[in-house]
Amino acid sequence: MNSILIKILSWWIPKRRYSMWHCNVLELLVAAWLFMFLPSLTYPILFSTPCSPEEQSKLDIPQTFTTEIFPKNRPDESHPVLRLVQTKNRAFILMGFYMACILAPMNEELLFRAGLQNCLQGVLTKLFKKRQNLSVETCRWLISTISIVLPALFFALIHYRTEEMANASIESVIRSITNACVAWTLFPIICYSYLFFVRRLRARDLFGTWREAPELALFGVKWIWILIPSYALSFILVLIRIITNTHFLPDPFCLIPLALVFGFLYYRTQSILPTIVLHILFNFTSLCLTLLPLFL
Repeated sequence: MNSILIKILSWWIPKRRYSMWHCNVLELLVAAWLFMFLPSLTYPILFSTPCSPEEQSKLDIPQTFTTEIFPKNRPDESHPVLRLVQTKNRAFILMGFYMACILAPMNEELLFRAGLQNCLQGVLTKLFKKRQNLSVETCRWLISTISIVLPALFFALIHYRTEEMANASIESVIRSITNACVAWTLFPIICYSYLFFVRRLRARDLFGTWREAPELALFGVKWIWILIPSYALSFILVLIRIITNTHFLPDPFCLIPLALVFGFLYYRTQSILPTIVLHILFNFTSLCLTLLPLFL
């Protein structure tokens, strides 16, 4: 039975050997630390004020923000992007789209697919080579499955949004987005500089050759159909929440199938280009659907 299951599911294993570079665990931990904590490190630089620490602790927002741009409205339960658009400030609206549609796909695919999935691929390959009782096909199937599923779960987990985040004030939303835009713009610069100049990685190892780029990007676009079940599941959960007024499933639950597709595309193509393209399409359409009530 196991051999039949392996043969059915082994269609996703590439015919050629997995030849991508494998980052080690230390590099992955450093990259994850930069991704998670770089915004907090850049905050003092962006929002430093001449007031004393005691006065600064009493402030809800930095002094550089004015009440003319941010009216003191009571925080509601609407999506942070909706309240960002309600400011009617083009700079902040473009900044939100820039972070969601450009920075997030580039950084997250670089970290979770090219980083975590590659690291798991390399570590598990070394571990399974010592197992003499497993066949080559069984090892390949287990390694590919684990290296796809675990990053998908971590990817969904970091998108968990608590009630405090949902009810954050508009000042906090703008402050967080501004800080994240600056920090996450630096993140790929640091990572790519290290990979290309220190590790001597070639661009084709991450994105494929320039001749393959159009085909790889189109391959990511073809998977846009996976957005439909993700949105359908999200819509069903929202209806259940409205009817029952309870959260029986966490917010990232709808992202797990999508993250599995990201991992599958990366494993099949050995390029983060199709996953970035599909990720951009997903984030852009999600923002448009979120903003749709404002125009109805």
